[in-house]
Amino acid sequence: MRVFEDEWEEAFDELVDVIGWFTEYYTRSRYPFFLRGKVIAPDEFIDRETASEAIEKAYRVLRVAERYLREKRII
Repeated sequence: MRVFEDEWEEAFDELVDVIGWFTEYYTRSRYPFFLRGKVIAPDEFIDRETASEAIEKAYRVLRVAERYLREKRII
């Protein structure tokens, strides 16, 4: 964040929040884990609604990133 502090936009705050949201699910969605002695598979807590929300959030990140990169004429 410090690298871009002169160019920071409100939209980036949302992206930081989205990254935090993904952090909660990243490891759990890839690997089973133990909870009170029981093995919990990813599909036991990542349902269709959560997956759809993740896709929407990912598209939002891509749109903001693409807009920024186009403004800077990087792409």
